[in-house]
Amino acid sequence: MKTIKNLDKMTFSTAQLTEYILKNTKEVFSKENEADSFADFCRWPDSKTDRNHLIMPGEVCLIDRNYNGESWIMICKFYGKDNGDKVKDLYPVIETEKIWNKGFHCGYFLIPDLNQ
Repeated sequence: MKTIKNLDKMTFSTAQLTEYILKNTKEVFSKENEADSFADFCRWPDSKTDRNHLIMPGEVCLIDRNYNGESWIMICKFYGKDNGDKVKDLYPVIETEKIWNKGFHCGYFLIPDLNQ
């Protein structure tokens, strides 16, 4: 699956991403699509990761977060100094309740590139 980590390259809407996630939940939230934060990479440098799955400060990914008291998949942007794991919630995408039984599990995940 082709993915993006730069918000400027995301020309599709969150509604389109929601629809894609509903149809492809297992693919989006698979082990192969998991992302690693730069902070985690620095904490455990011996862990296997590659640049394609590494989220650096300034890049975005999907994270399960609390939004208005509910659990949502959010597009979040990493930032921070000293390898901190700080994220800013940007856009809500889908309530986790809607995908819980379709193969979703918690973590950081790459955003599918729907620009094609």
